[in-house]
Amino acid sequence: TFDCDLIIKREKEKITITLLGQPLTTVYDGKDCWTQQGNSVLPADGITAKRIEEDIQHGLLLVEAVRNPETRLEIGKSVEIEGKACDTLLIYAPDGIPTSFYADKASHLVLGSSYPGVDLEQGMRVDKTYHYFDYRDIEGTRQPFKVVEYSGNKKVSETVINKVAVDDSITDAMFTMPKEKLP
Repeated sequence: TFDCDLIIKREKEKITITLLGQPLTTVYDGKDCWTQQGNSVLPADGITAKRIEEDIQHGLLLVEAVRNPETRLEIGKSVEIEGKACDTLLIYAPDGIPTSFYADKASHLVLGSSYPGVDLEQGMRVDKTYHYFDYRDIEGTRQPFKVVEYSGNKKVSETVINKVAVDDSITDAMFTMPKEKLP
């Protein structure tokens, strides 16, 4: 279990975890990924960048693509998620791969999503599945405060959000890789 600070601005994200008393930050600026530990700043490996990019491209932001007339959509088969009947909407991401979103027939909230992705540990193609729980109102939208991630049939992470703050002062500069400070 790790506590972390997560700053998100659309497709950009900055995650800071404190390990052994020292912050470790990983940032994806919408194109490139980098890490910082203490004064050491390095571009992240390509696998990490690809993993983050894949998760963002196929995440809940993709639902907004339904407003774009060029977005390819399909209706899938109804499924059951956590005991609730769900309609399935397939939305094709910019990489051409569809993501299935499972919306509760009663509340219309997205309870799950899945897409054919890559398992980070094994480096092989698997179905990446996410289940969304504990929706709360944030600035006129409903956001899940708990997300459980599966790689194939294996649970690989559980994210629980304790606090959300909307901050209009977040700029793109917060996601720019700083110069390394040499000793």
